[in-house]
Amino acid sequence: MKAAITDLRANAEDHYIQRETEVRLKDAISHLPMAYRNVIEIRQQSEGSIKEVAAQVGITVAATKSRLMRATKALRNSLSEQEFRSSGAGRLPKEIY
Repeated sequence: MKAAITDLRANAEDHYIQRETEVRLKDAISHLPMAYRNVIEIRQQSEGSIKEVAAQVGITVAATKSRLMRATKALRNSLSEQEFRSSGAGRLPKEIY
């Protein structure tokens, strides 16, 4: 009986693409205005609700939603430009928060 041979190249490629996407996303987040960067980073780190993020930042829920929406739009634009320039090593996740 022959043992199955796993093709590790596919896993390595997926890992590289995932890592490249993460690096691009972190870079794009670092270039956001501080107000947008704060809500995105808190949302990612705590995985809390929008209400919890609003309480941590000290703004209203409506302002938090607005900042998250604007930050997401800015990130999509930034990453789309990067992807266009570099021929696309990865794709922007549909939901980053």
